[in-house]
This record gives sequence, C-alpha cells and structure tokens, in this order.
Amino acid sequence: MKTKITLPLLSLALGLTLSLPTGTALAQGTAFTYQGMLNDGTNPANGSYDLRLTVYNALTGGAQKGNAVTNTAAAVNNGRFTVTLDPGAGVFDGSARWLEIAVRTNSGGAFTTLTPRQTITPTPYAIHAGQVNAADVVGTLPPSALLGGYPGSVQFTDPGNQFHGSFQGDGSGLTGVDAMTFNGLPADRFWQTGGNVGIVAGMDYLGTADPNPLELRVNNERALLVEPSVPPGGTPNWIGGHSANSASGSGNVIGGGGENVFPNQATGDYGVIGGGIGNTVGTNSVVGGGVGNFASGQQAAIGGGEAGIAQGNHSTVGGGKFNDVTGEFGTIAGGSYNQAHGYAAVVGGGGGADPTSGDIYGNQARGNWSVVGGGRLNLATNTFATASGGGYNHVSGYAATIAGGGGLDPNLGTLLTNRASGSWSVISGGRENSADGESATVGGGERNTALGKWATASGGTGNQSLGGSATVGGGFYNAADSSASTVSGGAENAALRQYATVGGGVGNYAHGEAATIGGGANNLSDGPYATVPGGREAKPSQYGQLAHAAGMFINPGDAQHSIFILRGLTDPATPTTQMALDGGGTMLAIQPNQTLAFDILLVARANPNVPPGTDSLGFHITGVVKDMNGTATFVGSPTYTTLGTDPVAWSVQLLLAGNKLTIDASGNTSSSGFLTTVRWVARVDAADVSW
Repeated sequence: MKTKITLPLLSLALGLTLSLPTGTALAQGTAFTYQGMLNDGTNPANGSYDLRLTVYNALTGGAQKGNAVTNTAAAVNNGRFTVTLDPGAGVFDGSARWLEIAVRTNSGGAFTTLTPRQTITPTPYAIHAGQVNAADVVGTLPPSALLGGYPGSVQFTDPGNQFHGSFQGDGSGLTGVDAMTFNGLPADRFWQTGGNVGIVAGMDYLGTADPNPLELRVNNERALLVEPSVPPGGTPNWIGGHSANSASGSGNVIGGGGENVFPNQATGDYGVIGGGIGNTVGTNSVVGGGVGNFASGQQAAIGGGEAGIAQGNHSTVGGGKFNDVTGEFGTIAGGSYNQAHGYAAVVGGGGGADPTSGDIYGNQARGNWSVVGGGRLNLATNTFATASGGGYNHVSGYAATIAGGGGLDPNLGTLLTNRASGSWSVISGGRENSADGESATVGGGERNTALGKWATASGGTGNQSLGGSATVGGGFYNAADSSASTVSGGAENAALRQYATVGGGVGNYAHGEAATIGGGANNLSDGPYATVPGGREAKPSQYGQLAHAAGMFINPGDAQHSIFILRGLTDPATPTTQMALDGGGTMLAIQPNQTLAFDILLVARANPNVPPGTDSLGFHITGVVKDMNGTATFVGSPTYTTLGTDPVAWSVQLLLAGNKLTIDASGNTSSSGFLTTVRWVARVDAADVSW
C-alpha cells in the first residue's frame, strides 16, 4: 500500500523553496518514494539538483534515525521531482519522526538545509501489509508487528485469549461487557449509580486511601474538595464552592460560595463558612454567609451581612454591614458601622451612613460590659455604660445610662447630644441633657443638667441641679444650686443654699439655708429657715421669718406681713432669758428704715415634773417699733395684757438693744416654791414697711 506524507512549503536560504504536497511510500522493503516541487525564487526550478534527506526524532535538535540518503543529480522538471529514501530498518517504531531536507546544485558546493523539518505522517510501518490472509499469521507476533490502526472489527472467540498491557480510549466502543465483575471484584465491592446493598459502616467507604485530597467536580469545575488532616488522624477539611476557596488548618468546613477574586478562606482549625463570598474564618469560628466577613477571633461568629469583623475571642456579629467587634465576648446584633470594643460589650443595631454625604453614624460600645441598644452615633465608653437608643448620646460615666433621646435639630442641623458622665447617672430621654454627677438623674426635657451627686432634673428645659442631692422637678431655667436644695417647677426659680426649696412660681430665690418659697413671683427668702408661702416680692431675711407680700414699693420686702417665732428658757441657774429667734443669740432685728406694728402672743409653761407641774401664763403685747439710723425705738409704749397666769412670780418685758427687739422673760420658781425650768415661746405678728 502507499503511505502519503504531506509537507508544507519549505524555505531555502538561497532563495529556493521545496514544496512537498504529497509524499508516497511504496510497499517495497524499507524504502519509500517522495515526490515534491522545487522552486527557484518564485518560479519552478529546472535542471539537476543534489538532495540529502535525513530522518530525526524531533522537530529541532534530537537524534538522527537511520542513514542520511543523498540523491545526486535528481532531475527537476518544471519544479517537480521524485526521490527515493531508505533510512534502514527500525527507523519507524511508532514514535514521531521528522524529515530534514538539504539541497545544492549538482555543480557541487555545500548543502543548504531547509527549515523547519517536516513531520512524517502517517508513519510508513506496514511495508508489506496490503492484503494478508489469516493463514499467513503464524506464531507469536512481536509488538512492532501490531502497530497501527484497525478500521475493521477484530474478533477473538477463544475463551483462553488474554491481553496484558495498557489500553487507551474513552470506552465508547465497548459493548457487552459484564459489569458484575471488575478487576476480579464482585458488584457489591464498587459503587453503583443504582445504589449498593450490604454496605458495612466503618469498612466500606467512598474516597481515598492515601494522603491525597478527594475532589468532586461538576461540568469539570471543582464543587467539593475534601483534604486530609495534617498530621494524619485528625479531622479533614471540607471545602465546597469555588475552586479558589481554601483551608489552611484542619477540621474546617466551607459549605460553598466564593469566587476567583473573593474566595472564602478558613485560616485556623475547625472553622465554618456556610457560603457567601470573600469570607474569612479563624480557629473554631463561624461565618454563616454574606460578603467579606472576617471572623478572626477564636470561637467568634458572624451570621452574615457584609464586611463584618469579629476579632475578639468569643465575639459575635449577627449581620448588617461594616460592624466591628474587637472585644472578647462582644456582640453586635446588626445595623451598620457599629463597633463593640469593650469586653462583653453589646451593640443591638442601628448606626448607618448618610447616602448623600457618606457620613458614618455607627454606634460604639467601648467600655467593658457596655451596651448600645441602637439608634445613631451613640457612645457607651465606660464600664457598664448603657445607651439604649436615640441619637448622638454619649455615656461616659461608670454604669451610667441614657435611655434615648438626643438626635439632630431638623432645622439647624446641630447635634442635640445627651451626656451621662457621672458614675451611675441616668438620662431617661430628651435632648442636650447632662447628668454629670455621681448617681445623678435627668428625667427628660432639654438642656437640663444634673451636676451634683444624687442630683435630679426631672424634666423641663434649661434646668440645673448643681448641688448634691439637689432636685429640679421641671419648668424652665430653674436652678437647685446647693446640696439637697429643691425647685419643684416654675420658671427662673433658684434654691441657692442647702436644703432650700422653691415650690414653683417665677423668679423666686431661696437664698437662706433651708429657706422655702411656696410659689408666687419674685420672692426672696434670704434668711435661714425663712419662708414665703406665695404672693409677690416678699423678702424674709431673718432666721425663721415667714413673710407674705402682694407687691412692693421699690424693693422686695418693703411692704409685707411677717411672722417671727421667739423662744427662751429659764431654769434654777438662769432665772432670766432674752428670747431669740433661734433660742440662743439671734435676736429679731428691725431692718434699716423699717417700721413694725407688732402683735405678740407669749406663752410659758413650767417643768411638769416639778410640783405642781402645771404652772403657765399667757400675755398679749402690742406696739410699734421703728429703726432710725440703726437704732430701734418704740413709737409710744407697748401694751401688755395678761391673758392668764398661775400664781407664780414670773415677769415679761420688751427690750430694745440697738436695732434688736427681744422679750426679757424671768421666772424660775413654781407656785409651790420649788425652783423649776420654764419654757417661753412668743409669736410676733407684724406689718412692716420700709424705705
């Protein structure tokens, strides 16, 4: 038979081209004939040329196979030539071969080698295999005798036929194969698509028996990779999803997801990623899914969302976007741009970003065990601090709390931040409130301040509880400046000394210690323990004074009604006392340029333990007193009226000393003649006017 070899256009360095469109091999020994075309430049060559042909086992370099054959004075007619090549036996053994051709004119000189070498296809093996009868095949055939293709069918009917060696192909031509046995195995020893029976758990398995990974593909793309543990004996990695997904430790599970640019990665041991893309998980940590989440802490968990970070050990991000937990045992349930940096700190949600400006509004729980329930830009920066919600609230006090409120002024765009900086302080709501004192409380309202320890501003606006245990109940611009002072409400009232109280009204000031103003307007309670029940522009300036007014001429207190209480004590050692406002040395003073018309009720009672134990008396004293340049004088003479008396040697007399008015009371003997102790009390009821 003939073997055809096709050679493409060849180039000569001398400008000649050898074209071998068809090569023919004759079945005569080991020689075969080539026909080709030789061009001189662009024109077919004519004349005689020497051609040298050599067989190689490589396109370039390689080893020569067989003998080089030189055809001298080969005739070339109109470009066509025919040459015979016999490289010798054993050249064509089934391996690829290339033919190198060199040419020169028959006048001598050096050969010019044409490049590249030409592939010889098909290989001219079957030199004598044109027609062979079965009877001609006798004995054992060497491997070289069976090389080549067999387009027809080959039948081997002897059951004793056996084949040894390597068989290649896709098996599509195999029919009638008995699958009940495979390499000597019965059918129940390999996995079948229809299912297996008799499987023994722990002994039968699908997988590998060496330390190489097991890969499952779909559409020739990896869908699952099972990697053995390192060192052996541990838990393998289960890596589903994209082929770029990876696990560097052992015992990790990646359920799926991932992509080429954003793979899912398990960087520790026993981590779990459910799916999503671009997620990373550390040792014993979990990412349920989402995009770009990073659970690097040990035993950390991220449920999903985008760009969540759980860096702290045992930390948790439920979901949301750009949430960051760095504290151990910290938690962010959701929202966006939130941060939980403290130990066991919690952010429930909220946060976010402005879609237009890009401003970030995330909440932050920085303190250990701190909590931010939600809202926007709330901060809990101290241990046990809590900001339940609202906006722009800042809890910096230890165990302090802001329930809500704050926010942003919708008209001006200014921040309305509530601030709880005192330890254990509380702000229930409102805006721009401050609880700076320890255990201070602001109930709500706006611009209220509780600065003192245990201070309270219940509500209203612009109120200040500055003293310890001070209280402002409500209203606006009220101040309880001193310890335990109180302003219940109203407007622009102030309790400026400790224990002072203003019930309400407007413009009332309780300056004295434990002074009281019930209400009214523009009253001044300057004296200690002084009282204004209400009215307008009263001014009790003395100890225990009660004053009431309905207005003033020029100054508060220049037209008012006052009540004073005087008291004193006589005993066996001190038979005389000058009754005073405090029972000691604080006398009733006539104020500069003041005139009082007074009505005094006086009562006395002896010690009941001294016989007869019932001695008493009562007086009624009236009169007028005035001040002149710091000296008090009576206008006329006071009148004394005995209201009732036991037969005792007791006496009462009004005295003036400078601008002081007092009652001189004497008596320390009972009606039975025993020395005794006597208590004296007087109520001074006065109408007073001053300039």
